[in-house]
Amino acid sequence: MKHFHILSILLLLGCLIASCARVPKDSSYETKRIITGPGAEDLVIDTVVSNFPRLLVSCVERRDRNVNFEGDIYEINLNTDESRPLKRVGEPDDFIFQPHGIDFICDAKGACYLYAVSHLKKEKSKGIDEGAHFVVKYLVKQQELIYQATYTSPLFTSPNAVAALPNGSFYVTNDAKKHLSITESMLKQKKSTVVFYDSRYDDYLVAAKDLAFANGISIVDDKVYVATTRQGKLFVYQKDAGGRLTSPEKVASIMGQDNLRTYGDKFILPVHPKSFAFLRHYKDAKNISPTVVYTIDPYNRPRKEVLYADSGKEISAGTTGIIYNNHLYIGQVFEAFVLKVDLGDKGTN
Repeated sequence: MKHFHILSILLLLGCLIASCARVPKDSSYETKRIITGPGAEDLVIDTVVSNFPRLLVSCVERRDRNVNFEGDIYEINLNTDESRPLKRVGEPDDFIFQPHGIDFICDAKGACYLYAVSHLKKEKSKGIDEGAHFVVKYLVKQQELIYQATYTSPLFTSPNAVAALPNGSFYVTNDAKKHLSITESMLKQKKSTVVFYDSRYDDYLVAAKDLAFANGISIVDDKVYVATTRQGKLFVYQKDAGGRLTSPEKVASIMGQDNLRTYGDKFILPVHPKSFAFLRHYKDAKNISPTVVYTIDPYNRPRKEVLYADSGKEISAGTTGIIYNNHLYIGQVFEAFVLKVDLGDKGTN
């Protein structure tokens, strides 16, 4: 515990000295909070399975790490803004669900699946002596999520985000070599990796490495895009036949990158521009942390444009952005809501 406090202080001093990124002026859009479970960190959109457009939201308590809370996948009806946790069925009796990054994909037969990174925290009262990390797969139905499989590997050192393929293979970003490593984050150490699970052979391999806090990931045709939080670069890789990621190229540079979501030919990318403010917000919800959401154009310049910015008064520590029907929906790390932003004409593709 003493070691953690010393590293936290060093991280704070480092952020102050380095003066983290400048925050754009607050946007003036009309906003609304849609209440969910705590820690509405990642969002995906489903316009296929449900008879109404909806968001699926990964929710779990992320601030109090001393308690092994069970998480949920919430549904937000985009026609009514109503939200509710989706029922999960078929899970093993000893299953504990603590979702992080998620992805939604449909296969060639039209069946649609949700993939979710899940963490098992140490809790000796339940006989859990070591933390473990998984990717969990569910069949998505209108009223429920049906458990399909759990995947785990020693290569899952600190999984953050997942991007799936229709054949059941997927990529996972490890944001650190050691889960929740303050040292790696503080020193921007390039120990982060991307792991590929090949469903054809039931095998795992390191697809990319030497990254500093790999975070959001997105697959577009034969390319894979990876956002890095501490490295501050969005990379594009070529995907070879075996799943390895080659020929990395920088698409854009922004510090504090989080989850990636496609929007037409562009990406929506929220960032945490103030590391010091983010850490203070983690310690106490009363301390606000800025959120800036960018559109990233990988094909044309300017590569990046500010879509939404907030000092933390409307939303702190924004993580994921999805645009639907001229509205931007933003998830965030700790609190129990998704922010709905009325973009007006700016929300058209």
